[in-house]
Amino acid sequence: MACGSGESGDGTTEGLPPPTPGYPEYTSSLRLSIDRTQAKECHATLIAPQWALTAAHCFSGTKPDGRGRLRELDRGFAIADVRFHPLAHVSGSSTLDGEWNNDEFSAAHDLALIPIEPLERVSARALWSVDPGCDAIDLRDVPAYLGRLTLAGQPETAPGIVLGARTASSLLGPGQQGDLLALRSYGALPGDSGSGVAVRADDLAEIATSCVLGDAPGTDVLVGVLQDANPFDARAPLGVTPLYLAEHAIWIAETMASWTPPPGSDEPPVLDPPCLEAYGCD
Repeated sequence: MACGSGESGDGTTEGLPPPTPGYPEYTSSLRLSIDRTQAKECHATLIAPQWALTAAHCFSGTKPDGRGRLRELDRGFAIADVRFHPLAHVSGSSTLDGEWNNDEFSAAHDLALIPIEPLERVSARALWSVDPGCDAIDLRDVPAYLGRLTLAGQPETAPGIVLGARTASSLLGPGQQGDLLALRSYGALPGDSGSGVAVRADDLAEIATSCVLGDAPGTDVLVGVLQDANPFDARAPLGVTPLYLAEHAIWIAETMASWTPPPGSDEPPVLDPPCLEAYGCD
């Protein structure tokens, strides 16, 4: 869905540092099979040794028997194993139960968890307190970062500034329900959806001490997942599905705690040679 490009964020990127080459170390590109000859691109964030977080709408057009791959994490997975927030799709299903379409997803709850074979590497912290009082946390003016691709297809880390909560319709256009986090940044291209938006724990020390679980100064804390860019105005702020809401924090914690990994979950996706030429698949 993230289909805007160019400058973003209340009309300007003034004052923002330039993007830097390479992804944050916990960010990965995400490739999902559509059929034997086609695949689609998104991003995901490692939040625990066995879990990556992405946008639910990235799985639109895919099938339950499809495969996915997190390139930078060197992990494959079965799409049938992915778990969706119960409000992410109109069906209310926590697993892909058919072929879903883009317009069937709710931007305000656009979250999906991908179970993978455990990794020993840095992950971004995404566990927020389940205290309802954290729902109203004010993150305005906090510096943030996210991984994305350049027009030339190169990974980079783009800085931004959190503008606070706004209605989804004001960020993404008419018809969107609920609230999102607005991010002033450098825009988003197709395939950037699902990338984690992170802030430094030190920058949350005064405003969210009781809302971030654990004591990890100097680390990155995810505040949301990139949902979309405004398709009508490339200079508008990016829309980010927030993670600090109690309902989202509870869902993440309970999903990870109750998961039993199936055998073969580390197998790579099966894509035919035409995908190699059309999509640059490995």
